[in-house]
Amino acid sequence: MTPDEELALVKKAILLGQTVSGCCEWHDRAVHRVEREPDLQGVTPDEIRTLTINFVVAGGRIHQVKEQRPEYNDYDFYYKIVFSVSELSHELFVELRLVDSDADVPAVLIVNAHPQRN
Repeated sequence: MTPDEELALVKKAILLGQTVSGCCEWHDRAVHRVEREPDLQGVTPDEIRTLTINFVVAGGRIHQVKEQRPEYNDYDFYYKIVFSVSELSHELFVELRLVDSDADVPAVLIVNAHPQRN
């Protein structure tokens, strides 16, 4: 699969997340980390998921990033989305991974979210 084809599947999975469960969900460990993040000031994982989907539905950009971290060497890319959230003083960074490349019903996991500080 080409990088462009993979990016298209990521976008499709996020868009399907509006109506199809399992297509755009949280990784369990990431949920717990986000719930304990004081800088998120009460923005819940469910809200972050919904905001992420809405951002992509509205035409927001998904950044495809070549994976270089050794602990994730089984992935060629990770995907990041950065957008404003009214409750936060910084933009929100959301990291996703394509975990199912099924052409009809692909799936991504949200693996991280935190305030973007740069």
